[in-house]
Amino acid sequence: MAVNQGEDTVQLIKDVVDIAEIIGEHVSLKRAGTNLKGLCPFHSEKTPSFTVNPERKTYHCFGCGEGGDVFSFMMNFHRLSFVEALKELARKYQIPLPEKPLNPQELEKAQKREALQSANEKAAELFHQLLLSDPTAQKAREYLGKRGIPEEITTEFRLGFAPDSWNFLVNTLPKQNITIEAAKEAGLIVPREKSGFYDRFRNRVMFPIVGLTGRVVAFGGRILDDGQPKYMNSPESPVFDKSRTLFGLYQNREYIRQAKNCLVVEGNFDLLSLAVHGVRNVVAPLGTALTQAHVRSLKGYTDEVILLFDGDQAGLKAAMRSVPLFLSEQVTARISV
Repeated sequence: MAVNQGEDTVQLIKDVVDIAEIIGEHVSLKRAGTNLKGLCPFHSEKTPSFTVNPERKTYHCFGCGEGGDVFSFMMNFHRLSFVEALKELARKYQIPLPEKPLNPQELEKAQKREALQSANEKAAELFHQLLLSDPTAQKAREYLGKRGIPEEITTEFRLGFAPDSWNFLVNTLPKQNITIEAAKEAGLIVPREKSGFYDRFRNRVMFPIVGLTGRVVAFGGRILDDGQPKYMNSPESPVFDKSRTLFGLYQNREYIRQAKNCLVVEGNFDLLSLAVHGVRNVVAPLGTALTQAHVRSLKGYTDEVILLFDGDQAGLKAAMRSVPLFLSEQVTARISV
């Protein structure tokens, strides 16, 4: 079944939803008469030309022409379909939705995204429970202890442990109503050459990667022995685009907004170590160089970014490569060396 997209349903959500609140989660808005104004999240600009009219429940950018209602914003900013935007707003504001049958194509797409997100959520739950209490995770707990990561940070970021097994998820997920196909599409398991599947993540401390809607979209894993690669991320999928995703942004977004600046560090453990010491205005790219989409995502929360990359030659080169991105998006950037 799908949500009913009739005019009454759409109008009800538009009436209830506060467009300034929704957009204000990603754009720093300031009062300008009866409107609110901020830097456009859809193009690069230095002088705010993006306006939100709370009374009319619309937004418009006089720079790039982008505009519409709260549904348009959700679809364009989060790259959602209209139905997904409708459902997300209804969930956020606890509005019950009438349902209607989907056509086959719509049903397949909706079911696939939901299946992948459910697979990731269930894997995160299984990994987390193993880390907290399973005897086989003792080495992982000791490793986190040596890195200075306390239980409260482990719990908040839902850190986990992938056991040293080729078939933990292969055997466990189907018992949790997660299909093998969904696990494969989410990148949790990998097809063998001849037949069957094996777990992608083995003997690793696991970092769930959370999207801006609060659901797990992928994982990063740090191996616990001398194997390679030391760090591994999920492959991209219909719910995960690493060029648009930053580790810690969901958990730290309000801290970034309050601090009015954001620290960008190289690795997940760098972020967690700072969190331990109360520094929460931090994000980390997922083993890849910063992209324009990353900078644009941060621009919705702050207009100043400080790069805290490693002081070696590779870290300095990575920091310098990102400078044109900040110039393009007209975001103030500093490099700490």
